[in-house]
Amino acid sequence: RSQTAHFRNQLCVLVLVVLFWLQFTHLLDDIGVPLNYRHMEGFGVHTFMLINAAGKETLVKFHWKPTCGVKCLLEDDIIQVGGSNHSHATQDLYDAIAAGDYPEWKLFIQTMEPADQDK
Repeated sequence: RSQTAHFRNQLCVLVLVVLFWLQFTHLLDDIGVPLNYRHMEGFGVHTFMLINAAGKETLVKFHWKPTCGVKCLLEDDIIQVGGSNHSHATQDLYDAIAAGDYPEWKLFIQTMEPADQDK
């Protein structure tokens, strides 16, 4: 085996270890079950290309942030709320709209130049 192939295999293992710990810490943090849809962030998993009138291309991802803040249920609340109403987030959305408390999110756009995508 060449040194290059050996290095590439070690690099792949390192990347997988880093991704494992990233996912593991995400699962154990307080970003578990959203309190409801009004307090939940959103983001697109795909990257899109926007082209302006001059033909300049820009890669973009979309992110939505709730104006009322992000709130999540704690473990005890998850058991209580999920056990009594599995559609609690949908019910909250209907109730809020009926009360005139309309949900609102701010849209953010993450941009990147196509020349930078392989860096």
